[in-house]
Amino acid sequence: MIATRLNSHGIELLQLDRALSRHGLHQLDDSELRQACYVRGLDSGSLSINQCREWLSQWLQFSSRLKESEGSLLVHSMVLLSANYPKPYRH
Repeated sequence: MIATRLNSHGIELLQLDRALSRHGLHQLDDSELRQACYVRGLDSGSLSINQCREWLSQWLQFSSRLKESEGSLLVHSMVLLSANYPKPYRH
């Protein structure tokens, strides 16, 4: 049951990514941009808007190459790409 829900979430995310790619990131305001990153696994609260835009752009380049049958790869990539994104240094 969990695998089915996870796959469904992956397919939904792929469809959202395709729509976002068609319409462009410039259509999103700052809040929507941060939310789009969050939905894809990135904690965008400590990042600048430009960093969020860059990350989401890279994410869309990646996800646009995937097929719906590769939903598992997409979901696993959420963890890898968000956990390994550089965090700003704080004193």
